[in-house]
Amino acid sequence: MPLSFRSRSLRSQLALVFGVLVVVVAVTLALSLAALLKQRIEREEGHQLRTLAGNVAKVLADNLFDRAREIEVLSGAEDIWAQGLGSGPAGRLLERAKSIQPDNTWIGVTDTEGVIQSATGGLMVGRNARERPWFAPGLKGLFVGDVHAAKMLASMLPPTDNGEPLRFVDFSAPVRVGGQTVGVLVAHGTWR
Repeated sequence: MPLSFRSRSLRSQLALVFGVLVVVVAVTLALSLAALLKQRIEREEGHQLRTLAGNVAKVLADNLFDRAREIEVLSGAEDIWAQGLGSGPAGRLLERAKSIQPDNTWIGVTDTEGVIQSATGGLMVGRNARERPWFAPGLKGLFVGDVHAAKMLASMLPPTDNGEPLRFVDFSAPVRVGGQTVGVLVAHGTWR
């Protein structure tokens, strides 16, 4: 038959009360410490993720800037373009630029009406690209587009290893000869 709390000695009652208090305090402290530890881990992981995201964003921005700068420099090769947008030197310049930067899947140059005059691999020469989103802004100045699927090039390029459609970022800039805009240089960089 169990003894009731009142029938125990004062010493037993105090020991039982303090024992319960110690257990309650220990559980409370353990839960509080666990919550603090969880918050600290979340804060540290959040900081690490922010740092990683910042580094990725910087690398991406630097890469986009470098690619845009390459197109800007190529579009400024006035002595090449003065020989004609579809000339041999223009075609060799585009091929060399593609070989230096293999992530540029296609590089081409159009006249001011949007007709492709020269392009890497001869792809799409003679076709009109006036409706492409890079053409009109490229006539005005340096343009970097959004990631998109290649509508005109999709059937002409080999598929990706995983079967997903190719995604590109367009870089375009006006081609000027003697201060007059004569065309648009464009590069489709892969979004790998």
